[in-house]
Amino acid sequence: MSADTENPKDLIGIKKPNIHLVPPALVIWAAKAMENGASKYGPFNWRQKKVRATIYISAAMRHLYAFLDGEDFADDSGIHHAAHAAACLGIILDARECDCLIDDRPPKGPAASLMARLTTTISKVEASAQPRRRKVYIAGPMRGIKDFNFSAFYAAEEKLRARGYEVFNPARRDAQKYGGNLKSETGSEEEITAAVGFSIRDAMAVDTAWIATEADAIYMLRGWESSKGAHAEIALAKAIGLDILWEEKEETA
Repeated sequence: MSADTENPKDLIGIKKPNIHLVPPALVIWAAKAMENGASKYGPFNWRQKKVRATIYISAAMRHLYAFLDGEDFADDSGIHHAAHAAACLGIILDARECDCLIDDRPPKGPAASLMARLTTTISKVEASAQPRRRKVYIAGPMRGIKDFNFSAFYAAEEKLRARGYEVFNPARRDAQKYGGNLKSETGSEEEITAAVGFSIRDAMAVDTAWIATEADAIYMLRGWESSKGAHAEIALAKAIGLDILWEEKEETA
């Protein structure tokens, strides 16, 4: 709905707290817990005399630990432990807004940053426990072949992914970058340079960077010998000790 069709009240109300998002069950159970407290200490007693934050933090934690440990309802009130914890936190918030809260928390510590750091550490441990998929680059002839031989690259990619490899397919990279415009009956580099601004220098920069920093192996398509780019790529792969996989050897095996 556009602004010019909304009710003026909506335009103002939407900026205010969306109280309808508070679950009714929370309000109802918290009301029962507040009612229980009011019968003991009086309603809104914390507005009359200031209260210490740690008193209510501890009370909320006791109820939450009892709930965590399998007990649903408090013995003395019959009210759900979560409702008592919610009431404690509600008192802290209200007392803070009324300037009736004594902030007696200990000096600020590293709990939040420690949890974040341990969460990151655990994620790294879990990631390292997973077997890493080997990464392979597909090299082969493109220029001088209809539609730059993309069909052969896609077929190889499908085959290698089925074996569990993570694959860098330069044909897919070019298609994603230039859209579906890389069509040429003769595979002419000049034709697509004029049509979409293709740059062999830019393409080789990306390809060789991935080979040097990411690849575990290079997969040589049939006919790679006719490709200047593939010659450069296999030379780099050999120089840095990557595994060399051959399409032709698979076909004759």
